[in-house]
Amino acid sequence: MKRFLLGALLLCPLISICQVTINYTYDIAGNRTAKSISTYKMEEILLRTDSTEILNNNGTSYYSSVSPNPTNEKIEIFSNELSLPFNYLLIDLSGKILINGQSSENFLIINLSGYMKGTYVLVLSDQFKKLKYKIIKF
Repeated sequence: MKRFLLGALLLCPLISICQVTINYTYDIAGNRTAKSISTYKMEEILLRTDSTEILNNNGTSYYSSVSPNPTNEKIEIFSNELSLPFNYLLIDLSGKILINGQSSENFLIINLSGYMKGTYVLVLSDQFKKLKYKIIKF
C-alpha cells in the first residue's frame, strides 16, 4: 500500500502537464540563439466543439468552424478569426502532439483516417489568439 501511495504521489505532477515542447533557434553559424518551452495543461484547455461567430464593435464578423465533428475521416477547418499564417496542432488526450503545421489560407483539411478512434484536441493559434476544439473520431 505504501508503494502505491508513493507512486501515486510521484505521478500526480505528471498528470497535470500533458505535453512539453522545447524549440531551439540557431543562427547561420549553427550557434543556439534562443530556447522556448511550451507546456499544455489539460485543465486549462476550454474547448469549443464546432463553430463560433464573434461580432466586434465596428460590426465586423469573425467566424471559426471545424466540421464535421464527430468525424471518421477528415475535418475541415475555416477561420477568419486568426491572422495568416496560423499554426495548428492536433493533440491526443495524453498530451502527445500528433500533427503540427502552419496554414497560409483560411481553409484547411486535416486527414484523421490514420488515427485511432477517440477524443483529440485541435489548437489553432496565431501570434495573438489561441482557439481550442474538441475533436471526436469514431
